[in-house]
Amino acid sequence: MSTFTEDNLPMSPVDPVYDAKWRYYWKIGERTSDALDVFPQVIPAQGIDGWEQKMDQWGNHLHDAVKTVAEMSALGMGLKKDAFTNCLEGGNHLLAPTGSDLSKNG
Repeated sequence: MSTFTEDNLPMSPVDPVYDAKWRYYWKIGERTSDALDVFPQVIPAQGIDGWEQKMDQWGNHLHDAVKTVAEMSALGMGLKKDAFTNCLEGGNHLLAPTGSDLSKNG
């Protein structure tokens, strides 16, 4: 474990810029009981109709697409179809779309 001192503090030659984006974390897929849960489900305060259902549907479609590509890759490499997808099961899959209010933040 490294320790920062006056001689080796991390620094940037540029002042930090305010990040006007919003992050909406959403857990997708089945999770094990011992899954690390450091990201809460975030629902926008703006009140988007059907947010939970849309996020679940979008996240599950993306998750299914990744599984399909992983299976195709495994077969293409001469491996068993589930060689990669077995590693995805019970993982902490997180969808994190970004939002910005362009009228407010330019």
